[in-house]
Amino acid sequence: MRREYSVYEAKARLSELLREVRAEGREIVITYRGRRIAKIVPCADEVADSLDARVDALAARGLLIPAAEASKSIARGSSARSKGALRRFLENRE
Repeated sequence: MRREYSVYEAKARLSELLREVRAEGREIVITYRGRRIAKIVPCADEVADSLDARVDALAARGLLIPAAEASKSIARGSSARSKGALRRFLENRE
């Protein structure tokens, strides 16, 4: 399959090209007046991240409490909100 597209063609087929990059790992070159100007490539680190890895990273940063731990806190009668949650939220929203 062709891997070079003019700016006009790439704009017209962008969704299709992005699907190819994502699903097949293809690299797509964009040209302007026959000269190569850009390349669309898969983001290896983003593609490789699984949902479990992202959940673990959020839990490590204290931004997520896994459901099993949250239900234990509720069962013990403690508040579902952790102390400092508002502080962490305000710090991380910037």
